[in-house]
Amino acid sequence: PGAPNVVELSGCDYVVDAGTSCDLFATLYDQFGNLVWLDMGGEYSLSATNGETDTVIFSSPNELPPTSQIKIGEFTGDSVGTWSITINSDIGLSDQIDVQVGYGEIQSLVLEASESTISADDLLYINATRIDVRGNELLVEIIESNWTDTSDGQITSGIPSVWTPNLQGTKTITGTFEGITESVTVFVTRGSVSQFHMIVDDEVANNQLFEITTDESLSSSLRAIDAKGNTWIVEGTWEVSHNEFDTTGIISSNNSSQTTFNPVIASFTTYTITATHIENSIAFTESFSVLVSVGDIEELVVTGIDSNGISYDIVDGFVITADDFIQFSVDMFDADGNAVFVPIFWDIIDLDNSVQANITEDLSSNIWDAKLVGQYSISVYTVNQRGFNLSSQFAITVGHGTPVYLEIVQSANTQNAGDIVSLQVTGTDSDGNQFAQPVVWLENNAQAKNINATTNVGGYKFNGRTAGNYTLTAEYLTISSSVEVEVFALNIASNIKYNVSTDTLEQLEKLTVTVEVYDEYLNRISVPENARIDTTDRGDVTYLGNGVWELETLDDGAHSATIVVGSITETFTYDVEGNLAGFFAAGGALYYVGAGLIGLIVVALLVFLVRLVRGDGEYYDDDDEEYDYSYDQETKPANDFTKTTISNTPVVPTPPTSPPSQQEEVTEEPENLEEEDLSWAVDYRVEDDGTEWGQTDEEIWYYRESGSSDWVEWTE
Repeated sequence: PGAPNVVELSGCDYVVDAGTSCDLFATLYDQFGNLVWLDMGGEYSLSATNGETDTVIFSSPNELPPTSQIKIGEFTGDSVGTWSITINSDIGLSDQIDVQVGYGEIQSLVLEASESTISADDLLYINATRIDVRGNELLVEIIESNWTDTSDGQITSGIPSVWTPNLQGTKTITGTFEGITESVTVFVTRGSVSQFHMIVDDEVANNQLFEITTDESLSSSLRAIDAKGNTWIVEGTWEVSHNEFDTTGIISSNNSSQTTFNPVIASFTTYTITATHIENSIAFTESFSVLVSVGDIEELVVTGIDSNGISYDIVDGFVITADDFIQFSVDMFDADGNAVFVPIFWDIIDLDNSVQANITEDLSSNIWDAKLVGQYSISVYTVNQRGFNLSSQFAITVGHGTPVYLEIVQSANTQNAGDIVSLQVTGTDSDGNQFAQPVVWLENNAQAKNINATTNVGGYKFNGRTAGNYTLTAEYLTISSSVEVEVFALNIASNIKYNVSTDTLEQLEKLTVTVEVYDEYLNRISVPENARIDTTDRGDVTYLGNGVWELETLDDGAHSATIVVGSITETFTYDVEGNLAGFFAAGGALYYVGAGLIGLIVVALLVFLVRLVRGDGEYYDDDDEEYDYSYDQETKPANDFTKTTISNTPVVPTPPTSPPSQQEEVTEEPENLEEEDLSWAVDYRVEDDGTEWGQTDEEIWYYRESGSSDWVEWTE
């Protein structure tokens, strides 16, 4: 690579929770985009507009090819927001990325009430503030199921949450968020008078009809009730009336909290006893009748409307979710159409298991809050003084609410490439109902490419084919949940790639073959132990490990080599050019022995020729003339030492280095030898040592050494 030119900072590419750290990576390039060893950029420093950065010691060995994405440091989130991280090197290179910091692990929870004292008619607003380990504050919503103590009130989750009191007194409201529990205390006073009751025999006598004799008396007291059912004794003024008789003196007190009616004269018409209480300039008046049945309840009219504004009169039954509620309105009338007020009662039947329960206290405000999924029947009823039961019924179907939590059940957390992992997503609403939930999937925070829906609601299949770790995230609206799946390569060779360092080299040189093995999904796997390379050359084949072989050449010429990995084979060819060292190496020890014998024979032949030439002076003395040679001088001529004589001793020919550079005089052939046809030689020469040379019209040289009868083609 060239000189460092660009440094690229990466990492922290997800929302970092405050107080947690993420890894930062650096990659160094030259001006042409080639990777450069990171340490060639000098020293590096990291900085951030918020949070902390730390550099780490990195490794960038220069004996290996440069790599990318080398861990250079860490970033620790502090304040929530988007911040910039900058890397600088001491050679002037820099880069910057943005990181998003989210809220970290919760450290504390603060509940803050809108008031310290309220009446039963008021609402208390409670803000829940989550404070993480770095002091980041966030208003959060505590779901209804996590308000563990609502002190006989009702709470509606939200920001803020709204607590509706019921009974008076000191109340403590307790909530839990992410495992931390906090409480807030408020004092509840009674509310304004909502109902004014005349009490007879501890029962509400408003508009009631009593039958007594003149021997009996009827005592009545006054009680006020606010909208939440808080009761207290009040003072009032009493009056008794009759359409025929004077009623003076027939009650014990006209201004008190209690009076006693003592009738004297019987009548077929009723006496009406009236009581009045004034609070905040508002007069509350109630009455009851004695002896006659006037004012007894005759008709009970109950209507309902759900939180979506749908009335029961419009549809055949209510169809709501666990997040909804139903507001009931109750009206009671006597036979003449006069409104009366008597206690009413509420029952609910779970039609799925036929379990019945009384929910009168739950409907003190005539609101039924749906919770569990199912089929229900709610009935409201009352009994008039004559023993008649007046009632109304409502059929209600409750479905699950919006999920606030997702749970993923996976069939396995590891798989081989191409296999299937089943995923089932279950949603849980704020009331704890669980149900199969369709979702949108992400793979490693990107679009899911390996997940498909099944015919089952909330059921999916993950078919991972590329080896690696996968974070599978199911999302619905603003909630999500994740699971991890690791996909392994098949480790069954299906494809191979190879690289040969050269296709032309000389004997005894080496070439390198690099082999990469992939499974059927193109995941790279380890080269099997039984992998090998077969070659037509007799040279050594050495496995260096990690898919690298070294082939040493021995035989010259064209060769082929076959890479064998299981049932997969790939063949390549290469050419080996001969050289002298390779020639002897290819022949083995016999070539060296032959070369030595040739040398000895040449030396012996030279010695013999020298002695033959010098024979007249070396081999004869004066006494030799005395010997009589008996053989026929004519049949065997005397030796002519002016001609070269070739020994019959076998001679191993050694190729001449080159043809003679100049035309030599042709030695005269002996007359007694048959003349050889040399017409093919356009150029014929003889060297001093007797070696003959002939060149054809195709400019190919042949040579024949002295004493040999065969011509040999000469090659360089």
